[in-house]
Amino acid sequence: MRPPNATPGEVRLHGQNCDAAAWTPKCLKLHDWPALDQELWAVGCCYTPFEECGHGARLCEESRKKTLKGYGSWLSFLQAQSWLDASQHPAERITRERLLAYFNAMRARGNRKYSILSRFIELRMAMKVVAPDHDTRLILRPNGVTIRQMLSPHTRPMVVPDASVLFEWGIGLMDGAKLDAPRRYGLVAFRDGLLIAMFASRGRRLRSMALLRLGQELTQYEDRYRIELQPEQVKTGKYDAFSLPERLTPYIRQYINTVRPALLRGNAHDAFWVGLDGTQLNAKGIQHMVFVRSKVRFGVAFGPHRFRHAIATTAPLRDPSHPGLAAPLLGISKGVVQAHYNRANQVMAVQQYEAIIEGFL
Repeated sequence: MRPPNATPGEVRLHGQNCDAAAWTPKCLKLHDWPALDQELWAVGCCYTPFEECGHGARLCEESRKKTLKGYGSWLSFLQAQSWLDASQHPAERITRERLLAYFNAMRARGNRKYSILSRFIELRMAMKVVAPDHDTRLILRPNGVTIRQMLSPHTRPMVVPDASVLFEWGIGLMDGAKLDAPRRYGLVAFRDGLLIAMFASRGRRLRSMALLRLGQELTQYEDRYRIELQPEQVKTGKYDAFSLPERLTPYIRQYINTVRPALLRGNAHDAFWVGLDGTQLNAKGIQHMVFVRSKVRFGVAFGPHRFRHAIATTAPLRDPSHPGLAAPLLGISKGVVQAHYNRANQVMAVQQYEAIIEGFL
């Protein structure tokens, strides 16, 4: 609620005023940053083979670009409020009052929840680069609760299907695809089914899957197909290589020999995923496809990232003796699985409760 003495677009926080209307959201380019910030960024992104590299050097190119953009947004906000002191260390500019003012300014301007959350995540990542010795936890919890909770205090339960259900969904789309139909819907259904089955079985991120090229990232090794992703193609910036399920081998072979050539329509490129017009099916197109098909299949639309939640939930349920199975499978740490992905504890509690209730029936 706006304080009685605040003008429209203004937020008053602990005596510090923020005029949201005075801020035109933009990203300060690196060359427009204060000299100190530029120097600290360069040091944080420096890589040397004989010394410990900075946090920025460990980020993939895409993550580094997002972090630059997010920090540039923060600096532009401080500048608009006359809070940007070029002589001040970046960590000293991080205060609870300013973080809340930044949050409220974005909300006042109508920014979407995901955009606001992304700006704070990028700001924290940037601080790890320019101020690695400082505690960054305040950035994601400026009001004592997480930014995510501040944006959605009453979130609805997340629909997380079992990973095997998602895998069989993909198999079913391929088995039911009419490849000889006059229209190309059957070809698209087969392609989408293969995408879904690969997401469900290995849970790799959308961007990495969209980058696959035939004969490059995706190759055949004996009776299986294998994917090898270079550090710059992976969010964590680490080399990632894995085999796909043997059950998918005949489907991948059919896609390569029959479906993909038909979708190409005479075009020539090595992108593994092909759209209806014969060009590469990019990440945005893949995400849209998953949203549309999941809405039809489950009544709730979700994106490719939900497959990672499904694997992290299903793995410990199927094999409780190996609770850390999902971490290496998804290419992330156990802490990340516990903090962001694993909902199996809740599911197991529900199952136990149902068993107890059934004992009284």
